[in-house]
Amino acid sequence: YAVGPHSWKRFLFPPRQRLWSARRCDQGFEIAPTEAGVRAYVEMQNGLAPFELDRCFDLAIQRKRDGRVLGLLTLVRKAHRQGEIGYALGRAYRGQGYATEAAEASLAFAFRRLGLEEVVSFAVEANARSRAVMERIGMVHDPEFDFDHPSIDAGHQFARHAFYRIRRSDWERACGR
Repeated sequence: YAVGPHSWKRFLFPPRQRLWSARRCDQGFEIAPTEAGVRAYVEMQNGLAPFELDRCFDLAIQRKRDGRVLGLLTLVRKAHRQGEIGYALGRAYRGQGYATEAAEASLAFAFRRLGLEEVVSFAVEANARSRAVMERIGMVHDPEFDFDHPSIDAGHQFARHAFYRIRRSDWERACGR
Protein backbone atom coordinates (compact mmCIF):
# COMPACT_ATOMS: atom_id res chain seq x y z
CA TYR A 1 0.00 0.00 0.00
CA ALA A 2 1.24 3.45 -0.81
CA VAL A 3 2.44 5.82 1.88
CA GLY A 4 4.03 8.31 -0.47
CA PRO A 5 4.96 8.81 -4.07
CA HIS A 6 8.58 7.91 -3.42
CA SER A 7 8.39 5.47 -0.51
CA TRP A 8 6.21 2.41 -0.07
CA LYS A 9 5.47 -0.05 2.67
CA ARG A 10 3.02 -2.82 3.43
CA PHE A 11 0.54 -2.55 6.27
CA LEU A 12 -0.18 -5.62 8.34
CA PHE A 13 -3.88 -6.39 8.53
CA PRO A 14 -5.98 -9.04 10.28
CA PRO A 15 -6.41 -11.74 7.61
CA ARG A 16 -10.14 -12.35 8.17
CA GLN A 17 -11.22 -8.73 8.08
CA ARG A 18 -11.98 -6.92 4.81
CA LEU A 19 -10.83 -3.31 4.88
CA TRP A 20 -12.12 -2.56 1.38
CA SER A 21 -15.15 -3.50 -0.65
CA ALA A 22 -15.08 -3.29 -4.42
CA ARG A 23 -17.82 -2.97 -7.00
CA ARG A 24 -17.85 -2.50 -10.73
CA CYS A 25 -18.50 1.04 -11.96
CA ASP A 26 -18.14 3.01 -15.19
CA GLN A 27 -14.41 3.54 -14.63
CA GLY A 28 -13.70 -0.13 -13.84
CA PHE A 29 -13.82 -0.79 -10.10
CA GLU A 30 -14.61 1.49 -7.21
CA ILE A 31 -13.21 0.69 -3.79
CA ALA A 32 -14.59 1.85 -0.46
CA PRO A 33 -13.69 1.09 3.15
CA THR A 34 -15.95 -1.24 5.12
CA GLU A 35 -17.01 -0.21 8.63
CA ALA A 36 -15.85 -3.50 10.19
CA GLY A 37 -12.57 -3.32 8.30
CA VAL A 38 -11.83 0.22 9.43
CA ARG A 39 -12.63 -0.64 13.06
CA ALA A 40 -10.32 -3.67 13.00
CA TYR A 41 -7.54 -1.79 11.19
CA VAL A 42 -7.59 1.19 13.58
CA GLU A 43 -7.66 -1.13 16.59
CA MET A 44 -4.66 -3.04 15.24
CA GLN A 45 -2.75 0.20 14.57
CA ASN A 46 -3.47 1.50 18.09
CA GLY A 47 -0.37 -0.21 19.47
CA LEU A 48 2.01 1.52 17.07
CA ALA A 49 3.93 4.65 18.03
CA PRO A 50 2.41 7.41 15.86
CA PHE A 51 5.17 9.93 16.47
CA GLU A 52 7.95 7.83 14.95
CA LEU A 53 9.06 8.51 11.39
CA ASP A 54 7.21 6.53 8.73
CA ARG A 55 4.58 5.45 11.23
CA CYS A 56 0.92 5.72 10.45
CA PHE A 57 -1.50 7.54 12.67
CA ASP A 58 -4.80 5.95 11.61
CA LEU A 59 -8.17 7.36 12.59
CA ALA A 60 -11.65 6.14 11.92
CA ILE A 61 -13.81 8.92 10.47
CA GLN A 62 -16.90 8.77 12.66
CA ARG A 63 -20.19 10.64 12.45
CA LYS A 64 -20.58 12.77 15.59
CA ARG A 65 -24.29 12.16 16.17
CA ASP A 66 -24.15 8.35 16.32
CA GLY A 67 -20.49 7.29 16.21
CA ARG A 68 -20.96 5.37 12.96
CA VAL A 69 -17.65 4.68 11.19
CA LEU A 70 -17.77 6.32 7.77
CA GLY A 71 -14.20 5.82 6.59
CA LEU A 72 -10.53 6.04 7.39
CA LEU A 73 -8.01 8.88 7.60
CA THR A 74 -4.29 8.23 7.81
CA LEU A 75 -1.53 10.66 8.73
CA VAL A 76 2.05 9.46 8.21
CA ARG A 77 4.89 11.33 9.85
CA LYS A 78 7.78 11.54 7.41
CA ALA A 79 11.34 12.89 7.60
CA HIS A 80 12.17 16.60 7.43
CA ARG A 81 9.08 17.60 9.44
CA GLN A 82 6.81 16.51 6.63
CA GLY A 83 3.60 14.49 6.87
CA GLU A 84 1.26 12.81 4.45
CA ILE A 85 -2.50 12.38 4.71
CA GLY A 86 -4.86 10.03 2.97
CA TYR A 87 -8.56 9.36 3.42
CA ALA A 88 -11.30 7.12 2.14
CA LEU A 89 -15.04 7.18 2.80
CA GLY A 90 -17.76 4.63 2.28
CA ARG A 91 -19.82 5.34 -0.84
CA ALA A 92 -22.93 6.35 1.12
CA TYR A 93 -21.05 9.10 2.99
CA ARG A 94 -19.33 10.89 0.12
CA GLY A 95 -20.28 14.43 -0.85
CA GLN A 96 -21.47 15.40 2.64
CA GLY A 97 -18.38 17.20 3.94
CA TYR A 98 -17.06 14.38 6.13
CA ALA A 99 -13.76 13.99 4.24
CA THR A 100 -13.16 17.76 4.30
CA GLU A 101 -13.87 17.98 8.03
CA ALA A 102 -11.58 15.03 8.80
CA ALA A 103 -8.80 16.31 6.55
CA GLU A 104 -8.99 19.79 8.13
CA ALA A 105 -8.70 18.23 11.59
CA SER A 106 -5.70 16.17 10.46
CA LEU A 107 -3.92 19.33 9.29
CA ALA A 108 -4.52 20.98 12.66
CA PHE A 109 -3.11 17.91 14.42
CA ALA A 110 -0.13 17.69 12.04
CA PHE A 111 0.84 21.33 12.41
CA ARG A 112 -0.11 22.01 16.06
CA ARG A 113 0.61 18.69 17.80
CA LEU A 114 3.29 17.11 15.63
CA GLY A 115 4.99 20.38 14.69
CA LEU A 116 5.22 19.45 11.02
CA GLU A 117 6.20 22.08 8.47
CA GLU A 118 4.44 20.57 5.45
CA VAL A 119 1.71 18.03 4.70
CA VAL A 120 1.34 16.33 1.33
CA SER A 121 -1.29 14.10 -0.25
CA PHE A 122 -2.13 12.60 -3.61
CA ALA A 123 -5.07 11.17 -5.50
CA VAL A 124 -5.81 9.50 -8.80
CA GLU A 125 -5.67 12.32 -11.33
CA ALA A 126 -9.27 11.68 -12.43
CA ASN A 127 -10.62 11.63 -8.86
CA ALA A 128 -12.15 15.11 -8.90
CA ARG A 129 -13.88 14.69 -5.51
CA SER A 130 -10.72 13.79 -3.64
CA ARG A 131 -8.78 16.56 -5.33
CA ALA A 132 -11.55 19.02 -4.42
CA VAL A 133 -11.20 18.03 -0.75
CA MET A 134 -7.48 18.79 -0.90
CA GLU A 135 -8.15 22.16 -2.50
CA ARG A 136 -10.89 23.02 0.04
CA ILE A 137 -8.46 22.47 2.91
CA GLY A 138 -5.90 24.76 1.26
CA MET A 139 -3.59 22.23 -0.39
CA VAL A 140 -2.07 23.26 -3.70
CA HIS A 141 -1.50 20.98 -6.68
CA ASP A 142 2.22 20.60 -7.43
CA PRO A 143 2.34 19.03 -10.92
CA GLU A 144 6.13 18.72 -10.77
CA PHE A 145 5.60 15.81 -8.35
CA ASP A 146 2.68 14.08 -10.12
CA PHE A 147 3.56 10.42 -10.63
CA ASP A 148 2.45 7.06 -11.99
CA HIS A 149 1.59 4.72 -9.13
CA PRO A 150 4.06 1.81 -9.20
CA SER A 151 1.39 -0.69 -8.10
CA ILE A 152 -0.87 0.08 -11.07
CA ASP A 153 -0.16 -1.00 -14.63
CA ALA A 154 1.35 1.75 -16.77
CA GLY A 155 -1.28 3.36 -18.96
CA HIS A 156 -4.19 2.30 -16.72
CA GLN A 157 -6.70 5.10 -16.15
CA PHE A 158 -5.96 5.05 -12.40
CA ALA A 159 -2.15 5.00 -12.74
CA ARG A 160 -1.54 8.77 -12.84
CA HIS A 161 -1.67 10.53 -9.47
CA ALA A 162 -1.84 14.25 -8.72
CA PHE A 163 0.39 15.49 -5.89
CA TYR A 164 -0.75 18.20 -3.43
CA ARG A 165 0.95 20.02 -0.57
CA ILE A 166 0.38 22.68 2.06
CA ARG A 167 3.03 24.41 4.14
CA ARG A 168 2.46 25.27 7.77
CA SER A 169 2.86 29.01 7.09
CA ASP A 170 0.17 28.91 4.39
CA TRP A 171 -2.17 26.94 6.66
CA GLU A 172 -1.62 29.42 9.52
CA ARG A 173 -2.30 32.36 7.19
CA ALA A 174 -5.52 30.74 5.96
CA CYS A 175 -6.62 30.07 9.55
CA GLY A 176 -5.88 33.65 10.59
CA ARG A 177 -3.14 32.62 13.03
